[in-house]
Amino acid sequence: MPRADEERAELVETSKNQLVALENSMKRMASDAKKLKDQAHTWVQIKTTTGMLDGLYEQASNVLLRLKGLDGPQQRREPSMAVYLNAKVLLEEMAQKPSGRSDHLPRIELPRFNGSPTEWLSFKSRFEKRLSALNEDADKFAFLGKCLENFEPAKNSIEALENSGTSFAEAWQRLETRFYKRRIAFEGYFSKLLKVKKIMSPKAKGILALIDVVDTTVHAAHQIQGERNQTLDCVVNGLIIAIVKGKLDDATISKLEESLDLQKIYIWAEFKAELEKRANQLACQ
Repeated sequence: MPRADEERAELVETSKNQLVALENSMKRMASDAKKLKDQAHTWVQIKTTTGMLDGLYEQASNVLLRLKGLDGPQQRREPSMAVYLNAKVLLEEMAQKPSGRSDHLPRIELPRFNGSPTEWLSFKSRFEKRLSALNEDADKFAFLGKCLENFEPAKNSIEALENSGTSFAEAWQRLETRFYKRRIAFEGYFSKLLKVKKIMSPKAKGILALIDVVDTTVHAAHQIQGERNQTLDCVVNGLIIAIVKGKLDDATISKLEESLDLQKIYIWAEFKAELEKRANQLACQ
Protein backbone atom coordinates (compact mmCIF):
# COMPACT_ATOMS: atom_id res chain seq x y z
CA MET A 1 0.00 0.00 0.00
CA PRO A 2 1.41 3.43 -0.93
CA ARG A 3 2.55 5.62 1.94
CA ALA A 4 -0.20 8.20 1.31
CA ASP A 5 -2.88 5.49 1.48
CA GLU A 6 -1.44 4.12 4.72
CA GLU A 7 -1.44 7.58 6.29
CA ARG A 8 -4.96 8.21 5.06
CA ALA A 9 -6.16 4.92 6.57
CA GLU A 10 -4.45 5.81 9.85
CA LEU A 11 -6.15 9.22 9.92
CA VAL A 12 -9.53 7.60 9.22
CA GLU A 13 -9.06 5.12 12.07
CA THR A 14 -7.93 7.87 14.46
CA SER A 15 -10.93 10.04 13.55
CA LYS A 16 -13.34 7.13 14.04
CA ASN A 17 -11.87 6.46 17.49
CA GLN A 18 -12.29 10.16 18.29
CA LEU A 19 -15.92 10.02 17.24
CA VAL A 20 -16.63 6.97 19.43
CA ALA A 21 -15.04 8.73 22.41
CA LEU A 22 -17.16 11.86 21.84
CA GLU A 23 -20.36 9.79 21.50
CA ASN A 24 -19.56 7.97 24.75
CA SER A 25 -19.00 11.31 26.48
CA MET A 26 -22.41 12.53 25.28
CA LYS A 27 -24.03 9.27 26.49
CA ARG A 28 -22.45 9.74 29.90
CA MET A 29 -23.72 13.31 29.95
CA ALA A 30 -27.26 12.06 29.23
CA SER A 31 -26.93 9.58 32.08
CA ASP A 32 -25.69 12.33 34.41
CA ALA A 33 -28.57 14.55 33.29
CA LYS A 34 -31.07 11.85 34.33
CA LYS A 35 -29.48 11.74 37.77
CA LEU A 36 -29.62 15.53 37.94
CA LYS A 37 -33.31 15.39 37.00
CA ASP A 38 -34.02 13.23 40.05
CA GLN A 39 -32.19 15.65 42.33
CA ALA A 40 -32.47 19.32 43.14
CA HIS A 41 -30.84 21.20 40.30
CA THR A 42 -30.18 24.84 39.54
CA TRP A 43 -30.53 26.79 36.32
CA VAL A 44 -26.74 27.30 36.32
CA GLN A 45 -26.13 23.54 36.51
CA ILE A 46 -28.43 22.92 33.56
CA LYS A 47 -26.92 25.68 31.41
CA THR A 48 -23.37 24.53 32.21
CA THR A 49 -24.19 20.93 31.28
CA THR A 50 -25.97 22.05 28.11
CA GLY A 51 -22.96 24.14 27.08
CA MET A 52 -20.63 21.18 27.56
CA LEU A 53 -22.96 18.95 25.54
CA ASP A 54 -23.10 21.47 22.67
CA GLY A 55 -19.30 21.62 22.68
CA LEU A 56 -19.03 17.84 22.41
CA TYR A 57 -21.50 17.73 19.52
CA GLU A 58 -19.63 20.51 17.70
CA GLN A 59 -16.42 18.48 18.02
CA ALA A 60 -18.21 15.36 16.75
CA SER A 61 -19.54 17.32 13.76
CA ASN A 62 -16.02 18.50 12.92
CA VAL A 63 -14.70 14.93 13.12
CA LEU A 64 -17.52 13.73 10.86
CA LEU A 65 -16.70 16.48 8.36
CA ARG A 66 -13.07 15.40 8.37
CA LEU A 67 -14.05 11.74 7.95
CA LYS A 68 -16.21 12.70 4.99
CA GLY A 69 -13.25 14.39 3.35
CA LEU A 70 -11.02 11.39 4.02
CA ASP A 71 -13.38 8.49 3.47
CA GLY A 72 -16.55 9.77 1.78
CA PRO A 73 -20.08 10.17 3.27
CA GLN A 74 -20.46 8.67 6.72
CA GLN A 75 -23.31 6.61 8.21
CA ARG A 76 -22.37 7.73 11.72
CA ARG A 77 -23.91 11.21 11.62
CA GLU A 78 -27.45 10.06 12.42
CA PRO A 79 -26.42 7.95 15.46
CA SER A 80 -24.27 10.82 16.75
CA MET A 81 -27.14 13.25 16.37
CA ALA A 82 -29.53 10.85 18.11
CA VAL A 83 -27.19 10.65 21.11
CA TYR A 84 -26.93 14.44 21.18
CA LEU A 85 -30.67 15.08 20.85
CA ASN A 86 -31.50 12.55 23.56
CA ALA A 87 -29.42 14.46 26.12
CA LYS A 88 -30.37 17.88 24.72
CA VAL A 89 -34.12 17.31 24.94
CA LEU A 90 -33.79 15.98 28.47
CA LEU A 91 -31.86 19.07 29.58
CA GLU A 92 -34.28 21.42 27.84
CA GLU A 93 -37.22 19.76 29.59
CA MET A 94 -35.49 20.28 32.91
CA ALA A 95 -34.92 23.95 32.09
CA GLN A 96 -38.63 24.59 31.53
CA LYS A 97 -40.52 26.44 34.25
CA PRO A 98 -43.38 24.59 35.94
CA SER A 99 -45.79 26.70 33.93
CA GLY A 100 -43.86 26.06 30.72
CA ARG A 101 -45.23 24.87 27.42
CA SER A 102 -47.00 21.53 27.30
CA ASP A 103 -46.78 20.90 23.56
CA HIS A 104 -44.80 18.05 22.08
CA LEU A 105 -42.13 20.07 20.24
CA PRO A 106 -38.62 19.20 21.44
CA ARG A 107 -37.01 22.33 22.89
CA ILE A 108 -33.66 22.11 21.16
CA GLU A 109 -31.43 24.84 19.81
CA LEU A 110 -31.64 24.73 16.04
CA PRO A 111 -29.08 26.08 13.58
CA ARG A 112 -29.44 29.71 12.58
CA PHE A 113 -29.40 31.21 9.09
CA ASN A 114 -28.05 34.75 8.79
CA GLY A 115 -28.77 35.33 5.11
CA SER A 116 -25.29 34.56 3.77
CA PRO A 117 -25.42 32.24 0.70
CA THR A 118 -22.26 30.49 1.93
CA GLU A 119 -24.11 29.42 5.08
CA TRP A 120 -27.11 27.92 3.30
CA LEU A 121 -25.83 24.42 2.52
CA SER A 122 -24.62 23.84 6.07
CA PHE A 123 -27.83 25.28 7.51
CA LYS A 124 -29.99 23.21 5.15
CA SER A 125 -28.22 19.95 5.99
CA ARG A 126 -28.44 20.39 9.76
CA PHE A 127 -31.98 21.74 9.67
CA GLU A 128 -33.40 18.92 7.55
CA LYS A 129 -31.78 16.22 9.67
CA ARG A 130 -33.03 17.68 12.94
CA LEU A 131 -36.57 17.98 11.61
CA SER A 132 -36.71 14.47 10.19
CA ALA A 133 -38.80 13.28 13.16
CA LEU A 134 -41.51 15.91 12.70
CA ASN A 135 -44.55 15.14 10.53
CA GLU A 136 -46.84 18.14 10.89
CA ASP A 137 -46.25 21.22 8.70
CA ALA A 138 -47.22 23.49 11.60
CA ASP A 139 -44.39 22.06 13.71
CA LYS A 140 -41.89 22.47 10.89
CA PHE A 141 -42.92 26.07 10.26
CA ALA A 142 -42.56 26.79 13.98
CA PHE A 143 -39.03 25.41 14.09
CA LEU A 144 -38.01 27.15 10.88
CA GLY A 145 -39.31 30.46 12.21
CA LYS A 146 -37.03 30.09 15.24
CA CYS A 147 -34.04 29.41 12.99
CA LEU A 148 -34.68 32.56 10.97
CA GLU A 149 -35.00 34.97 13.90
CA ASN A 150 -31.62 36.50 13.07
CA PHE A 151 -32.57 37.15 9.44
CA GLU A 152 -35.84 39.05 9.25
CA PRO A 153 -36.37 38.99 5.43
CA ALA A 154 -36.42 35.19 5.38
CA LYS A 155 -38.52 35.02 8.55
CA ASN A 156 -41.10 37.37 7.02
CA SER A 157 -41.14 35.34 3.79
CA ILE A 158 -41.76 32.03 5.54
CA GLU A 159 -44.48 33.53 7.74
CA ALA A 160 -46.25 34.94 4.67
CA LEU A 161 -46.06 31.58 2.91
CA GLU A 162 -47.45 29.76 5.94
CA ASN A 163 -50.31 32.25 6.29
CA SER A 164 -51.15 31.80 2.61
CA GLY A 165 -51.65 28.05 3.12
CA THR A 166 -48.50 27.01 1.24
CA SER A 167 -47.22 23.54 2.18
CA PHE A 168 -43.98 23.39 4.11
CA ALA A 169 -42.21 21.51 1.31
CA GLU A 170 -43.08 24.22 -1.21
CA ALA A 171 -42.26 27.03 1.23
CA TRP A 172 -38.87 25.44 1.96
CA GLN A 173 -38.12 25.24 -1.77
CA ARG A 174 -39.10 28.87 -2.31
CA LEU A 175 -36.92 29.95 0.59
CA GLU A 176 -33.93 28.21 -0.97
CA THR A 177 -34.59 29.76 -4.39
CA ARG A 178 -34.89 33.23 -2.88
CA PHE A 179 -31.89 33.29 -0.56
CA TYR A 180 -29.42 30.70 -1.89
CA LYS A 181 -27.41 32.08 -4.84
CA ARG A 182 -25.05 29.42 -6.15
CA ARG A 183 -22.43 31.69 -7.71
CA ILE A 184 -22.23 33.95 -4.67
CA ALA A 185 -21.93 30.91 -2.39
CA PHE A 186 -19.29 29.30 -4.61
CA GLU A 187 -17.11 32.42 -4.69
CA GLY A 188 -17.79 33.13 -1.03
CA TYR A 189 -16.15 29.95 0.20
CA PHE A 190 -12.92 30.77 -1.62
CA SER A 191 -13.03 34.36 -0.35
CA LYS A 192 -13.27 32.99 3.20
CA LEU A 193 -10.21 30.84 2.59
CA LEU A 194 -8.18 33.75 1.25
CA LYS A 195 -9.23 35.93 4.20
CA VAL A 196 -8.07 33.45 6.86
CA LYS A 197 -5.53 35.23 9.04
CA LYS A 198 -1.92 34.09 9.01
CA ILE A 199 -0.92 31.88 11.94
CA MET A 200 1.70 33.79 13.92
CA SER A 201 3.00 30.99 16.16
CA PRO A 202 2.95 27.16 15.93
CA LYS A 203 -0.32 26.00 17.51
CA ALA A 204 -2.27 22.81 16.86
CA LYS A 205 -5.61 24.61 17.11
CA GLY A 206 -4.68 27.12 14.39
CA ILE A 207 -3.35 24.44 12.02
CA LEU A 208 -6.43 22.22 12.40
CA ALA A 209 -8.76 25.20 11.97
CA LEU A 210 -6.98 26.09 8.71
CA ILE A 211 -7.32 22.49 7.48
CA ASP A 212 -11.04 22.55 8.27
CA VAL A 213 -11.54 25.76 6.28
CA VAL A 214 -9.81 24.22 3.24
CA ASP A 215 -11.75 20.95 3.46
CA THR A 216 -15.03 22.82 3.87
CA THR A 217 -14.23 25.01 0.87
CA VAL A 218 -13.33 22.07 -1.37
CA HIS A 219 -16.34 20.00 -0.30
CA ALA A 220 -18.75 22.92 -0.66
CA ALA A 221 -17.42 23.81 -4.12
CA HIS A 222 -18.01 20.26 -5.36
CA GLN A 223 -21.42 20.15 -3.69
CA ILE A 224 -22.54 23.44 -5.26
CA GLN A 225 -21.38 22.21 -8.67
CA GLY A 226 -23.10 18.87 -8.12
CA GLU A 227 -19.88 16.96 -8.76
CA ARG A 228 -19.66 13.48 -7.27
CA ASN A 229 -16.04 12.97 -8.29
CA GLN A 230 -14.22 15.12 -5.76
CA THR A 231 -10.65 14.58 -6.95
CA LEU A 232 -8.49 17.66 -7.47
CA ASP A 233 -6.23 18.21 -10.47
CA CYS A 234 -2.57 19.19 -10.12
CA VAL A 235 -3.22 22.92 -10.56
CA VAL A 236 -5.90 23.03 -7.84
CA ASN A 237 -3.72 20.94 -5.49
CA GLY A 238 -0.80 23.28 -6.08
CA LEU A 239 -2.85 26.42 -5.51
CA ILE A 240 -4.39 25.10 -2.29
CA ILE A 241 -1.02 24.08 -0.89
CA ALA A 242 0.48 27.46 -1.82
CA ILE A 243 -2.37 29.31 -0.12
CA VAL A 244 -2.10 27.16 3.01
CA LYS A 245 1.68 27.61 3.23
CA GLY A 246 1.11 31.35 3.00
CA LYS A 247 -1.08 31.14 6.12
CA LEU A 248 1.38 29.10 8.22
CA ASP A 249 3.93 30.45 10.66
CA ASP A 250 7.64 30.19 9.80
CA ALA A 251 8.38 27.53 12.45
CA THR A 252 5.68 25.19 11.12
CA ILE A 253 6.84 25.65 7.52
CA SER A 254 10.42 24.92 8.58
CA LYS A 255 9.35 21.67 10.28
CA LEU A 256 7.31 20.64 7.26
CA GLU A 257 10.19 21.22 4.88
CA GLU A 258 12.31 18.84 6.96
CA SER A 259 9.87 15.99 6.31
CA LEU A 260 8.80 16.75 2.71
CA ASP A 261 10.52 15.16 -0.29
CA LEU A 262 12.02 17.82 -2.58
CA GLN A 263 11.52 15.60 -5.64
CA LYS A 264 7.85 14.86 -4.99
CA ILE A 265 4.83 16.90 -6.11
CA TYR A 266 2.36 16.63 -3.24
CA ILE A 267 -1.41 16.63 -3.51
CA TRP A 268 -3.51 18.39 -0.88
CA ALA A 269 -4.48 15.14 0.90
CA GLU A 270 -0.81 14.25 1.39
CA PHE A 271 0.18 17.75 2.47
CA LYS A 272 -2.75 17.81 4.88
CA ALA A 273 -1.58 14.53 6.40
CA GLU A 274 1.81 16.11 7.11
CA LEU A 275 0.10 19.15 8.63
CA GLU A 276 -2.07 17.02 10.88
CA LYS A 277 0.99 15.10 12.00
CA ARG A 278 2.63 18.36 12.97
CA ALA A 279 -0.52 19.50 14.78
CA ASN A 280 -0.56 16.24 16.77
CA GLN A 281 3.07 16.77 17.74
CA LEU A 282 2.30 20.27 18.94
CA ALA A 283 -0.73 19.02 20.90
CA CYS A 284 1.42 16.39 22.64
CA GLN A 285 4.05 18.98 23.49
